[in-house]
Amino acid sequence: MSYASAIIVAAGVGARMTSDTPKQYFLLNGRPILYYTIKNFVKAKLVSEIVLVISKEFMDSELLHTCIPLGNSSPIKIVAGGKKRQDSVYNGLKSIDEICNIVVVHDGVRPFIDPEKIDETIKMCSEYDGVVVATPAIDTLKEVNNSLIVKTLNRASIWQIQTPQTFRREVLEHAFQKAYKDDFIGTDEASLVERLGMQIGVLIGNHKNIKITTQEDISIAEVLINVDNQGI
Repeated sequence: MSYASAIIVAAGVGARMTSDTPKQYFLLNGRPILYYTIKNFVKAKLVSEIVLVISKEFMDSELLHTCIPLGNSSPIKIVAGGKKRQDSVYNGLKSIDEICNIVVVHDGVRPFIDPEKIDETIKMCSEYDGVVVATPAIDTLKEVNNSLIVKTLNRASIWQIQTPQTFRREVLEHAFQKAYKDDFIGTDEASLVERLGMQIGVLIGNHKNIKITTQEDISIAEVLINVDNQGI
């Protein structure tokens, strides 16, 4: 039987935004982006606990309290983030329940993840060492150097990786330990696990599961949240 802990990473400072407020606290229909992310994890049937990783300065803020859905059934732990995203995830990993055997890692600024996708990644860990949600590349992709095209990449074999990224606990712990030993910094958890030669499965996601990092993304998210509210 699986006991899945979800680590929601929300310790970023929003360097790409022009506001002093981190992007995870921007409002969509009157609620912070992070609220919707947490709410979808609360809805996931196979998530047993949630570990929310945030920056130290927001640990006791009123803004944080507005992100926690009322009446949620999953226990939520609040953990301070680190200098880099990798450090923040590792802080969360060290805080999960000792009986946990599956770890789900998700970006706090991806509020449109389907709870069913979360559950499916957990189920797939019975077959794989880890699972990532991803979408096949749609646009033509080029390798570029110094503003000049080097070559066209084979789009058929290229996928855009999202979160959640879900792993067996012992695999993810080993991957982090080796990464720190080797001074390796990855852009996601899968890149750490790949170095171990483990099998990582892919679950097809959807393009609605955007990562909100720019003001343009906020505009798109406002449309998506209204579509969801109208049941379209």
